[in-house]
Amino acid sequence: MNYIKQLNGFWLQRRLKPLTGRQADLYYAILQCFNESHWQVSLVIPNLLLMSMCTMAERELLRNRLTLVENGLIEYRSGGRNSSGKYRIIPLYQDDVGDDVGSDVCRNVDNNLKEKKKNTYYKKRKKEKKGRLMKKNHFGDIDRWIKAVGVPLDEQEEARVDE
Repeated sequence: MNYIKQLNGFWLQRRLKPLTGRQADLYYAILQCFNESHWQVSLVIPNLLLMSMCTMAERELLRNRLTLVENGLIEYRSGGRNSSGKYRIIPLYQDDVGDDVGSDVCRNVDNNLKEKKKNTYYKKRKKEKKGRLMKKNHFGDIDRWIKAVGVPLDEQEEARVDE
Protein backbone atom coordinates (compact mmCIF):
# COMPACT_ATOMS: atom_id res chain seq x y z
CA MET A 1 0.00 0.00 0.00
CA ASN A 2 1.20 3.48 -0.79
CA TYR A 3 0.98 5.49 2.43
CA ILE A 4 0.92 8.94 0.80
CA LYS A 5 -1.68 7.95 -1.80
CA GLN A 6 -3.80 6.43 0.98
CA LEU A 7 -3.62 9.66 3.00
CA ASN A 8 -4.52 11.74 -0.06
CA GLY A 9 -7.44 9.40 -0.75
CA PHE A 10 -8.53 9.74 2.87
CA TRP A 11 -8.59 13.55 2.61
CA LEU A 12 -10.64 13.34 -0.58
CA GLN A 13 -13.03 10.87 1.05
CA ARG A 14 -13.26 13.09 4.13
CA ARG A 15 -14.41 16.02 1.98
CA LEU A 16 -17.18 13.86 0.51
CA LYS A 17 -18.22 12.25 3.82
CA PRO A 18 -17.22 14.52 6.71
CA LEU A 19 -15.71 12.91 9.80
CA THR A 20 -15.06 14.31 13.25
CA GLY A 21 -11.51 14.87 14.43
CA ARG A 22 -11.80 11.89 16.80
CA GLN A 23 -12.86 9.58 13.96
CA ALA A 24 -9.93 10.83 11.88
CA ASP A 25 -7.60 10.21 14.85
CA LEU A 26 -8.81 6.62 15.05
CA TYR A 27 -8.28 6.14 11.32
CA TYR A 28 -4.75 7.55 11.58
CA ALA A 29 -4.00 5.25 14.53
CA ILE A 30 -5.18 2.20 12.58
CA LEU A 31 -3.19 3.37 9.55
CA GLN A 32 -0.09 3.77 11.75
CA CYS A 33 -0.47 0.20 13.07
CA PHE A 34 -0.58 -1.08 9.50
CA ASN A 35 2.43 1.03 8.57
CA GLU A 36 4.43 -0.39 11.49
CA SER A 37 3.47 -3.93 10.47
CA HIS A 38 4.75 -3.33 6.92
CA TRP A 39 1.27 -3.23 5.41
CA GLN A 40 -0.07 -6.69 6.10
CA VAL A 41 -3.40 -7.42 4.42
CA SER A 42 -5.23 -7.68 7.74
CA LEU A 43 -4.11 -6.95 11.25
CA VAL A 44 -5.27 -7.80 14.76
CA ILE A 45 -5.23 -4.61 16.84
CA PRO A 46 -6.27 -4.64 20.50
CA ASN A 47 -8.83 -2.03 21.55
CA LEU A 48 -6.59 -0.97 24.43
CA LEU A 49 -3.82 -0.05 22.00
CA LEU A 50 -6.14 2.10 19.89
CA MET A 51 -7.70 3.63 23.00
CA SER A 52 -4.26 4.66 24.26
CA MET A 53 -3.12 5.95 20.86
CA CYS A 54 -6.24 8.11 20.48
CA THR A 55 -6.88 8.80 24.19
CA MET A 56 -10.51 7.77 23.96
CA ALA A 57 -12.80 5.58 26.02
CA GLU A 58 -13.93 2.18 24.75
CA ARG A 59 -17.48 3.31 24.05
CA GLU A 60 -16.20 6.21 21.93
CA LEU A 61 -13.79 3.85 20.12
CA LEU A 62 -16.62 1.47 19.21
CA ARG A 63 -18.82 4.33 17.96
CA ASN A 64 -16.01 5.89 15.89
CA ARG A 65 -14.96 2.52 14.45
CA LEU A 66 -18.54 1.87 13.33
CA THR A 67 -18.53 5.21 11.50
CA LEU A 68 -15.25 4.33 9.73
CA VAL A 69 -16.74 0.98 8.64
CA GLU A 70 -19.96 2.63 7.43
CA ASN A 71 -17.97 5.20 5.42
CA GLY A 72 -16.02 2.43 3.67
CA LEU A 73 -12.62 3.34 5.12
CA ILE A 74 -11.92 0.10 7.00
CA GLU A 75 -13.27 -3.41 7.41
CA TYR A 76 -13.56 -4.85 10.90
CA ARG A 77 -14.29 -8.35 12.17
CA SER A 78 -14.83 -8.95 15.83
CA GLY A 79 -12.41 -11.35 17.47
CA GLY A 80 -14.98 -12.66 19.92
CA ARG A 81 -15.30 -12.16 23.62
CA ASN A 82 -11.68 -12.69 24.69
CA SER A 83 -9.67 -11.76 21.62
CA SER A 84 -8.93 -8.64 19.62
CA GLY A 85 -10.68 -7.75 16.39
CA LYS A 86 -9.18 -7.91 12.92
CA TYR A 87 -8.87 -4.82 10.74
CA ARG A 88 -8.35 -4.31 7.04
CA ILE A 89 -7.64 -0.96 5.40
CA ILE A 90 -9.67 -0.36 2.27
CA PRO A 91 -7.45 1.23 -0.43
CA LEU A 92 -8.66 4.73 -1.32
CA TYR A 93 -6.71 5.06 -4.56
CA GLN A 94 -6.13 3.24 -7.83
CA ASP A 95 -2.78 1.51 -8.20
CA ASP A 96 -0.81 2.08 -11.36
CA VAL A 97 0.89 -0.98 -12.82
CA GLY A 98 4.29 0.61 -12.20
CA ASP A 99 3.45 1.24 -8.55
CA ASP A 100 2.49 -2.40 -8.06
CA VAL A 101 5.71 -3.67 -9.60
CA GLY A 102 7.77 -1.10 -7.71
CA SER A 103 6.22 -1.95 -4.34
CA ASP A 104 6.66 -5.70 -4.97
CA VAL A 105 10.31 -5.17 -5.85
CA CYS A 106 10.85 -2.99 -2.78
CA ARG A 107 9.13 -5.55 -0.55
CA ASN A 108 11.28 -8.38 -1.95
CA VAL A 109 14.47 -6.37 -1.55
CA ASP A 110 13.46 -5.44 2.01
CA ASN A 111 12.76 -9.11 2.90
CA ASN A 112 16.08 -10.21 1.40
CA LEU A 113 17.97 -7.57 3.39
CA LYS A 114 16.23 -8.61 6.60
CA GLU A 115 17.10 -12.27 5.98
CA LYS A 116 20.70 -11.38 5.20
CA LYS A 117 21.01 -9.27 8.36
CA LYS A 118 19.48 -12.05 10.45
CA ASN A 119 21.87 -14.66 9.07
CA THR A 120 24.88 -12.35 9.48
CA TYR A 121 23.89 -11.57 13.07
CA TYR A 122 23.46 -15.28 13.87
CA LYS A 123 26.84 -16.21 12.40
CA LYS A 124 28.53 -13.32 14.21
CA ARG A 125 26.99 -14.35 17.56
CA LYS A 126 28.07 -17.95 17.00
CA LYS A 127 31.68 -16.86 16.40
CA GLU A 128 31.59 -14.64 19.49
CA LYS A 129 30.33 -17.52 21.65
CA LYS A 130 33.03 -19.81 20.33
CA GLY A 131 35.66 -17.19 21.07
CA ARG A 132 34.32 -16.69 24.60
CA LEU A 133 34.51 -20.41 25.33
CA MET A 134 38.17 -20.47 24.41
CA LYS A 135 38.95 -17.24 26.31
CA LYS A 136 37.17 -18.21 29.52
CA ASN A 137 39.01 -21.53 29.67
CA HIS A 138 36.11 -23.67 30.75
CA PHE A 139 38.59 -26.42 31.47
CA GLY A 140 39.66 -24.51 34.59
CA ASP A 141 37.05 -26.47 36.60
CA ILE A 142 38.94 -29.72 35.89
CA ASP A 143 42.23 -28.11 36.93
CA ARG A 144 40.70 -26.91 40.22
CA TRP A 145 39.26 -30.36 40.87
CA ILE A 146 42.65 -31.99 40.31
CA LYS A 147 44.30 -29.57 42.77
CA ALA A 148 41.62 -30.21 45.41
CA VAL A 149 41.11 -33.95 45.00
CA GLY A 150 44.08 -35.17 43.05
CA VAL A 151 44.60 -36.81 39.70
CA PRO A 152 41.56 -38.81 38.50
CA LEU A 153 41.85 -42.58 38.92
CA ASP A 154 41.73 -43.35 35.21
CA GLU A 155 44.66 -41.01 34.61
CA GLN A 156 46.58 -42.62 37.50
CA GLU A 157 46.07 -46.04 35.89
CA GLU A 158 47.25 -44.70 32.52
CA ALA A 159 50.36 -43.29 34.18
CA ARG A 160 51.15 -46.71 35.77
CA VAL A 161 50.74 -48.49 32.45
CA ASP A 162 53.11 -46.03 30.76
CA GLU A 163 55.81 -46.61 33.39
